[in-house]
Amino acid sequence: MGPCPVSFPFQVGQLPRLPKVKKKWLFPASCSFFFLLSVVMAGCFLWQYHLPKLKTSSLGPEVTSAPVRMCPRHPEPVPLTHPLPVLKEALEKVDRILHQALSAPGLAAMSAVVIHNDTVLWTGNFGKKNGSDPASGPPNEYTMYRISSISKIFPVLMLYRLWEEGIVASLDDPLERYASTFSINNPLGLASAPAQSLMDRLEEVGPAPRPSPVTLRRMASQLSGLPRRLRSTSLLWRGSTQEALSLLKDDVLVADPGTRCHYSTLAFSLLAHVLAAHTAEGDYQRWISENVLEPLGMEDTGFDLTPLVRARLAAGFYGSGRPAPLYDLGWYRPSGQMYSTPADLAKLAMVLLGSGPQRLLRPDAAKTLLAPLLACSGAYFANETGTPWEFHAQRGYRVVRKDGDLDGYAATFSLVPPLRLGLVLLLAGPRPPGRDLVAQSVKGLRSKTAALNEEGIRLWMRHRLLPESFQPASLPADFGFASQIM
Repeated sequence: MGPCPVSFPFQVGQLPRLPKVKKKWLFPASCSFFFLLSVVMAGCFLWQYHLPKLKTSSLGPEVTSAPVRMCPRHPEPVPLTHPLPVLKEALEKVDRILHQALSAPGLAAMSAVVIHNDTVLWTGNFGKKNGSDPASGPPNEYTMYRISSISKIFPVLMLYRLWEEGIVASLDDPLERYASTFSINNPLGLASAPAQSLMDRLEEVGPAPRPSPVTLRRMASQLSGLPRRLRSTSLLWRGSTQEALSLLKDDVLVADPGTRCHYSTLAFSLLAHVLAAHTAEGDYQRWISENVLEPLGMEDTGFDLTPLVRARLAAGFYGSGRPAPLYDLGWYRPSGQMYSTPADLAKLAMVLLGSGPQRLLRPDAAKTLLAPLLACSGAYFANETGTPWEFHAQRGYRVVRKDGDLDGYAATFSLVPPLRLGLVLLLAGPRPPGRDLVAQSVKGLRSKTAALNEEGIRLWMRHRLLPESFQPASLPADFGFASQIM
C-alpha cells in the first residue's frame, strides 16, 4: 500500500498566514501600568519625606535653625587721637573761614580743595547747589562751577607745549611771526622791543626794522600792552580772528610792552586762536580737550554749556540775590568760558606741582611756567605777574594764583610750590567784600604744612575722611559782561 498523500492548506511557494491577533487590549493595559507606576513613585516619595531626619550633631557642631537677629544698637564710637593735630587744626581753621564767608550777599554755594603733593588733604562744601530751591542739597567735589579767568591757564599750557614740540621757536617770538597780518599803533616808541645788547645797538646804522614788542610770552603774562578788549566789542562778541586782527590795526597799545602789568583778556584769546591755527587740530577747544583735559582725566571740564552741564552747575547769583545768566563768551571763550569741578582742578594742581602721575611739560618748562616775570606797581592787584599767574607775597612765600570773576561766579586756583601745597576755591556768587578767603586760608595752611614730611602725610592719609570715589588728580552790581576782571 503506497504512502498516503498529504495535502497542504497553502500552495507551494507561498508563506503560511498567521492568525490575526486582536490588539484592542494593549492601550488600556499600558495606561493602567503607567498609572500604577506613578502611584507607587508618589508613595515612595511621601514615605521618604516622612522618614525621621538625621540629627545634625552627628555630622559636626550643632547648628541652630532659629533665625539670628542682628543687634539693633550700634556700639558707641571710640574717640581716636588725630595723628597730626597741627594739620587738623589748620584744616579746621580753613573750614571755619569758609563757613563764615557763606553769609556774604549773593553767595549761595562754595567748594574748596586742599592739595599737598599728589594727595587731597581736605575738601569742603558749603551752602546749596541751587540757592533758589529750598530742597536743594549741598554741592560736592563733582559739582560744576564756571571758572572764569582760570580758563586763561589753558592757552598758556598750549603755548608751552607747542614750544616744547618746536612749533613755537621761542616764547619771545613776536606775534606777527604766527599772525602775519598783526599790527597795532605804538605811540610809546620802540624802546620796549625785545632786549638787544649794547654792541648791537651801537652797530645799528639808520632806522632798521625791529620785531614787534608784542611777544608770545608777554601776551601770556599781562605784559603785552594790548587793550583789555577789542575796541567796540563786549565779551559776547562773535567775530573771527581775522576780524580781530583787522580791528587791532586801528587800535593802540595802552601800556609799554614788557614794562608794566596791564590786564588784557584780548591777549589770551588772541594768543589761543593764533596758536591753534598752527596745530594739526586747527581748533583751540579741540586741542585743549585732546592734549590737556583727556590725558589728565578732567572729564568734567569743558567749554560748551550743554543742558547736561547746566543741570550739574551750581546756580550763580549776583550780590543782590538775582540769578545770573549763563551766557556764551563767543570769540573770547579761551579767556573765561570754561567750567570745571573741584575734583578736576585738584588733578591739574597736582600736575603743576610736579606730583601727579601725569606730566604735561618737561621739568625745565614747568619751572619756567611757575616763575614770575616782572614786579607790578602798587596800583596793580598783584605783587608780580607771570604766565599767566598773579604772584602774592605772604610771609616769605610766593603764592601763585589765578583768580577769576564772571557774572554769578568767582574762582581761585592757587599754589605754593616750595610747600607743594595747593588750594582751589570755587564760588557760586560774588566774593565776600573786603575779605581775601584764599589769603586767609593759605596763611593758616602755610604755617602748619611747612614742617610736614612725607611720612606725616601718609599717616594723615590713613585717617582722612573723603568720599571713596574721590580720585586725584569782583563783579559788577548787575549784569555787565563781567567787566571787572574778564
